[in-house]
Amino acid sequence: MNIRKGFIIGCALSALLAAADAPEGYYDACTGKNKSALKSQLYSIVKNHTAISYSDGTWKAFQYTDVDPTGSYWMDIYTHEQVSISGHSGMNVEHTFPKSWWGGINNDAWKDIVHLMPVDQWANNDRSNYPFAEVKPGTEKAPNHRCPSPNYKVGKPMDGQAGNTNWVFEPADEYKGDMARTYFYMVTCYQDLTWDATGSLTAAQGIYPTLQPWAIEMLLRWHRNDPVSEKERKRNDGVYSQQRNRNPFIDHPEMVEHIWGNMQDIPWNAGETPIDPPIETETPEITAPLDGDITIFEAAGPLEETIHVIPVLGQGFTHSVSAKISGPDASMFSFMLGSTPLQSVTLAAADINDPEGTTLTVRYIPTESTGELNHQATLTLSGRDLEKDVTMSFEGICAAASITLPTPAPGADARYFTLDGRMLDNIPSAPGLYIVVSGGKAYKYLAR
Repeated sequence: MNIRKGFIIGCALSALLAAADAPEGYYDACTGKNKSALKSQLYSIVKNHTAISYSDGTWKAFQYTDVDPTGSYWMDIYTHEQVSISGHSGMNVEHTFPKSWWGGINNDAWKDIVHLMPVDQWANNDRSNYPFAEVKPGTEKAPNHRCPSPNYKVGKPMDGQAGNTNWVFEPADEYKGDMARTYFYMVTCYQDLTWDATGSLTAAQGIYPTLQPWAIEMLLRWHRNDPVSEKERKRNDGVYSQQRNRNPFIDHPEMVEHIWGNMQDIPWNAGETPIDPPIETETPEITAPLDGDITIFEAAGPLEETIHVIPVLGQGFTHSVSAKISGPDASMFSFMLGSTPLQSVTLAAADINDPEGTTLTVRYIPTESTGELNHQATLTLSGRDLEKDVTMSFEGICAAASITLPTPAPGADARYFTLDGRMLDNIPSAPGLYIVVSGGKAYKYLAR
């Protein structure tokens, strides 16, 4: 363990001397932006990555991200134990940002190796889905006797942290910055997710700031006190080799300050020289969403709605821009203006040019479950100021119907309807989803 710790400490000295190897131009669209606009621009850059397969694919990816410099053992951020890379017996794939926080859906966040890391199985068990926070002295649980060399704490949270939940998990000091930057990435890349009760103790709904105030304060301290190490930079390059995206807060840790910290009112640029906010350019440009973007909607079942908020950022517009949904399954997708669903809306030039940009709230309500083919639609942004339309794809994934009702007994007061409200003469014989009204109540009815 001393060898590994010495490596981390030694590498920390070079943290500010060189940037990781981001592709040329990777962050160009971020120049001149700050706060929510910078965060949403980063969302457009990092969200469309190559998702790996979970489990077996994860461990293959870990060979590029979580092996020590000698290539001999897995680097466990919770215990510092050295488990040979010839196998991973006794180790788990840890979601440092717990899967349950967004409802447990097996989406891209579930298999994103930016926050997946190999850890001891008993350390993973101790972590549970507790928030990262700071343990109040004197409240620590006794170390798990089955966990070798634990380098973490589980206990009651410090006053004001973690929504006053019962238990929290505090990582080692040398990894607090790593975890802070991981969390900043997760609430940026997945700012459109909806957090459940436990997740909302740390994360906040909406595209900005997407973190609770206590979490911003703590994570900023962790980020500042534990600068980016060479280990993180190499891991970021390993992530890019597998996923084709990066953690921007490792490449450019100062972006954290421009979004959540003490430089929120200063637009970011790579040289870190404050610049004036961007002005209109001769060629109007949409910088988010990016042309060719894909947003995936995952519904729990037919007629279950899923919402995604799409940030729209641009500059130089003098005329409005129209947003339209089209494609084979366009009827399942709609813009929400209050409670009104629309297939097309108009975005004012001033709203697009605003440093904070604007947003499109898109709803997906599938009328059937998906099999081999996902539901598909296209969002097109067009206008007089654009030389070329900007298009992004919507893909809907719908699980099987969540409710299956038995056929009512003969003579029961039951009436059957199609989803568009057309009453049927008999019990539906064709497989599909219907509405049955029985006993004065309406239910989903899945005919198989």
